[in-house]
Amino acid sequence: MIVATAGGLADAWTNRRYKPEDVWGFMPVKKLTMPANTNAVDFFTNAKRDPDNDLLAYFPNRRLRAEELRDAILHVTGELNPALGCLPIIPEINMEVALQPRMIQFSLAPAYQPSPTPAERSRRSIYAYHVRGQADPFLEVFNLPNPTESCDLRDSAAVSPQAFTMMNSDLITDRSIALALRVEKEAGNIERQVTRAFQLTLNRAPTANEDKRMTAYLREMQDYLERAHTKRIRSVDRGMAALIRDLKQRGMLDDTLVIWTGEFVRTPDNNKRGGVYSLVRGHNNKAMTMLFAGGGVKKGSIVGATDEIGASAVECVHPIRDLHVTLLQLLGLDDNKLTYYHAGRYKQLNQFGGQVIKELIA
Repeated sequence: MIVATAGGLADAWTNRRYKPEDVWGFMPVKKLTMPANTNAVDFFTNAKRDPDNDLLAYFPNRRLRAEELRDAILHVTGELNPALGCLPIIPEINMEVALQPRMIQFSLAPAYQPSPTPAERSRRSIYAYHVRGQADPFLEVFNLPNPTESCDLRDSAAVSPQAFTMMNSDLITDRSIALALRVEKEAGNIERQVTRAFQLTLNRAPTANEDKRMTAYLREMQDYLERAHTKRIRSVDRGMAALIRDLKQRGMLDDTLVIWTGEFVRTPDNNKRGGVYSLVRGHNNKAMTMLFAGGGVKKGSIVGATDEIGASAVECVHPIRDLHVTLLQLLGLDDNKLTYYHAGRYKQLNQFGGQVIKELIA
């Protein structure tokens, strides 16, 4: 039965826009019903009038499930691949979890390897391949059901690791960069970028105060990058060039392997806290820049690249184990022949294997 509460609905029925014999014929009526004024009442107003929801005056709020949350984030960043049907895909997970040793039939299992292309990794979570002994940390912290047990009801507990995951996990860092790139591509100047970011994430435009604060923050970050990064890079470049030039003048460069790197990688942002600048950046395990010279290294070549802000590797990505194997080869050592006896069998120095970075070798 259809109750016509507005002229538009009555006209829809009178004009036979709803066809009972057509299974999809009810959609026009639904489209007219949803934006009706009767459904545009504020949630809090309805909740106050019907606190126990006996009259079904409002839809009770609930937290998004783990899979819904991941898919929603990918949708906002523009990365979600909505195609229907496929073989199971293997999404990216936290690197520390991915490289943890796993035992299969009393032997080490292969390391976790995500699907090779972004289009595959960004499929909906329903197509993700689940390993019982290695759950996705992001989904697990948001109450993903235990794959080894039956689940009759999803748990919806709120715990502190969920907040930390949404602030500084690898997945959120990567999606934040993807969102920034989308906003930069779709909007022109900083003011438009702020508006577009609010539209994508909050489905509304920023208030005047929000727009003013966010615009000021972005301009401060631009100034910081110029002061704290560009000037320091110039000072480091001079020392690197001097060392290589001295070795070459003395005829020692071809026999010397020069590796210029850091203790660990830093994030490209300044970790601004409480409105105070701190020119100290956080740790970053998603990208690292290294300089190689001499000792069998190909001259004048660049291997790989990061994204626009230097936060994550995006081209010719290699894990650290590939670098270990490559260094051994440059030193004249074969990783496959460097073994040691432990726990009843021979093991290699690089337990999880590794491939030589051929683009780096002359």
